[in-house]
Amino acid sequence: GDEGCRQQFVSLADDLRKPVIAAEKLVQWYAPETGSPRRAHALHGAFTRLVAAGEDDKIVAVARELARTRSADVDIAEPLERVAIKTRDLDVLNMALELKVRELSGVARADEMVRQAEVLVMCGLEPSQAIMHGERALGSVNTDRAEPLLQRLAGLADNAEHKIDVYERQTDRC
Repeated sequence: GDEGCRQQFVSLADDLRKPVIAAEKLVQWYAPETGSPRRAHALHGAFTRLVAAGEDDKIVAVARELARTRSADVDIAEPLERVAIKTRDLDVLNMALELKVRELSGVARADEMVRQAEVLVMCGLEPSQAIMHGERALGSVNTDRAEPLLQRLAGLADNAEHKIDVYERQTDRC
């Protein structure tokens, strides 16, 4: 329970290239401190080490704990998205995608949401559902800036009728 000993243990594990051991201990040691900033810091440290080690299952477990304790932030989104795409886990992918758009607005948010729609289709989500995901942020985009995004969304549609629907919904938004 001594903080100095914990830090020394983690430092030694890092020096010995044993990031998984350090990560597991960080998760274990700080588990009782639910909601504390120290625990959030420890979980982020564990997450970083697990990403470096390529431990996909453990990455997801720590990310879920970070999300559960509302300590997750955008810095875990990119590696989490990579794991989700690799494992084709839509639940984990949605967690990563939500983190990525949390602080975005306007055109940046719309562009990210369309990119996410493309990733969702790649991971096996029904194209119509992915398109709806991408369209959620188009209401805050000026018409002249929406055209490239609409083209990308229409490109996800699996038939001509669905492509037309993308543009008809944009007409309604305008």
